[in-house]
Amino acid sequence: MLQWLISTIGLSALKGELAAMGRRFARRAALYALAGVLCFAALAFLLAALTAWIATVLGAIAACCIMAGVLLLLGLIIFAALAISRKRRDKARPSLGAAMPNLGSPEVMTATSIALIALTGYLIGRQFPHR
Repeated sequence: MLQWLISTIGLSALKGELAAMGRRFARRAALYALAGVLCFAALAFLLAALTAWIATVLGAIAACCIMAGVLLLLGLIIFAALAISRKRRDKARPSLGAAMPNLGSPEVMTATSIALIALTGYLIGRQFPHR
């Protein structure tokens, strides 16, 4: 009875701790999301202020064109960096087909089947007591 009571208390303590961890995770996720939205809004206001300042110097249409060009250039730089990193990652990791080109051949499939059958028989044989 005492062991059941201790295990029940331990289980309820574990459930309580898991619930508290879930609440902390949800709170942190909400705060990170709020911080992300605020940073995005700050960036938007910064771009609007920069556009307004350029508009006072060069005009509204020129300011919008300059900002669009700068943002497009930044986007293209990010796309180029992603494409370069993807090519490096693909070169560094060979495909399974290149490593074992004849994996689907009948000889390999037969040898693999025999090896699996032998391994299964060995593992099953270990389960029986030796006399």
